[in-house]
Amino acid sequence: MIRLFAAFATAVAALAGIWMGPSDIELAEAPLLSSPVYGERVLSTTTTTLVPESALCGEWWVTATVAGWDVDDLPTLDRVIYNESRCLNGLISGTNDVGLAQLNVRVHSYLWERDGWSTDQVRASPVLNLWYARRVADLAVSYGWCEWEPWDGYSGVYC
Repeated sequence: MIRLFAAFATAVAALAGIWMGPSDIELAEAPLLSSPVYGERVLSTTTTTLVPESALCGEWWVTATVAGWDVDDLPTLDRVIYNESRCLNGLISGTNDVGLAQLNVRVHSYLWERDGWSTDQVRASPVLNLWYARRVADLAVSYGWCEWEPWDGYSGVYC
């Protein structure tokens, strides 16, 4: 019931184009979707993020901030999500890429498996998918690459 209410509240905020949420909070651990702490993080901050009318996948901006993406990253992430999945949640490609950000299972599944999540959960949950996309971007930076390198060239030019 809590998940349903949170999903409804998130959808209403995204549709209104205003997000009262954690634009500057990065989750330290994989989100627990039914955790009271997760709900507190969403409801306890007063940061406002406007979703521009030009956003391609504006419905996912709120979710992305909850998953740890900075507000400054959202325009580029918006293009990545659009080019990778056309904003459709739950996809799996013929090359075994999953979810909104089309995370490659062969290359990155160890990230979520070590946290106890299955590929199906990461594929189906937008929060988990975007949270692990943030981890993939952080890995790219740790290699000295552009944070968008894992997606650059395949679905667009981001770096």
